[in-house]
Amino acid sequence: MGRKFGACLGTIGLLTTSIASWFLMKGPFLGTGLPETEYLLGAIALLLVGLVLLRSGLSSLIHHRGSTDRVIISNKKT
Repeated sequence: MGRKFGACLGTIGLLTTSIASWFLMKGPFLGTGLPETEYLLGAIALLLVGLVLLRSGLSSLIHHRGSTDRVIISNKKT
């Protein structure tokens, strides 16, 4: 994946996770009660999808920013 695509994927994942977590926490913490079971399960699934998107986007960004030099460890005494 390219850097721009990874950044877009991470941003979409962050927004999706934020929206789903707001929907899940607004019931107990803001006093509106829990949503119906279907909506609750949908929000949990959306939260998991958002976390996967966020993880893949961030790992793509980290991979592109890292160096390409590899350290080869050997047991030879010099």
